[in-house]
Amino acid sequence: MTCFSKLLFPVALLVALSVTVPVLAADPVVFKVSTVAPKDSPWMDELSAMAKEVETATGGAVSFKFFPGMVSGDEKDMVRKMRAGQLQGAALTGVGLQMIEPNTLVLQLPMLFQSYEELDKVRDKVDAKLQGYVNEKGFVILGWSDLGWMYLFTGTPVSSLDSFKDVKMWGWEDEPISKRFFDMAGISQVSLSLPDVLPGLQRGMINGVYNSPLGAIALQWDKYVKYITGMTIAIGVGATVVTKAQWDKVSADHQAKVLEIARKHHAALRAEIRKKNKDAVAQLKKQGLSIVAVPQAEIDRFVALAAKVRADISAKMFKPGLLAEVEKYIKEVRGK
Repeated sequence: MTCFSKLLFPVALLVALSVTVPVLAADPVVFKVSTVAPKDSPWMDELSAMAKEVETATGGAVSFKFFPGMVSGDEKDMVRKMRAGQLQGAALTGVGLQMIEPNTLVLQLPMLFQSYEELDKVRDKVDAKLQGYVNEKGFVILGWSDLGWMYLFTGTPVSSLDSFKDVKMWGWEDEPISKRFFDMAGISQVSLSLPDVLPGLQRGMINGVYNSPLGAIALQWDKYVKYITGMTIAIGVGATVVTKAQWDKVSADHQAKVLEIARKHHAALRAEIRKKNKDAVAQLKKQGLSIVAVPQAEIDRFVALAAKVRADISAKMFKPGLLAEVEKYIKEVRGK
């Protein structure tokens, strides 16, 4: 081989390899996502539809694998596992969200909103701000998913603050709003994690819970209570979040596609949940649960208490001015 040939040989080999060796595609980005929502629930139905559309739209480059029904534990377990890299996402209620970023609970303060329309319009205005706070903590919100209006479900009728003396009220051990609400009202609670609520009802440890009508049915709590207090406490909010570490592995083009698909399905989910919650109230009444009327004077007491709770929590948990900003937007929506 001549000197010239020796020089050309490596070049020719590289050219040949570049032609004959295919470029390997990047490994698919898989999000393992957990939720307390049961397998055959509206939440999982819509999330599964979202996952199928994402996989198709990205050609399999992005996929979701769901673990429903509390198989990963309570929401604090899910958040811990996301931070440890064992999960890459979770469909959370406000409880899990506030463990990531407490400011998200501004949307779930007691008696803050009077309608879903108010919540939707105000949330749209603060979405970018809350998303930024969540991003700073290492997570990304794919979409907001509500639980619906929250009611009190009890074994004895509750029509006033004084009625709670006969109630062994559940307190979600990781949920600060209800805990503060009941504390300021002088109502004792039995602190339990979410998986322990059903056994607690079955054994008589508790006879009072709070949830949306659909949520109470989905978790089978409705079988162990007799009354629904005819007054809503708040709108339960939630969101599907993924870890930023895993999200950053997704290409920019695919991120845009995933967000578009996710937000479309979460909007559909919110609409479906609201419809099904109305149907759930009718179902609960048909099962024999009674709705307890609350006198206006007692509603006024609850409203005054809720205002004190909002101020107390805002001062301790939220960034300065956040609640005032939300209240300003509410006034704008109401035309005040």
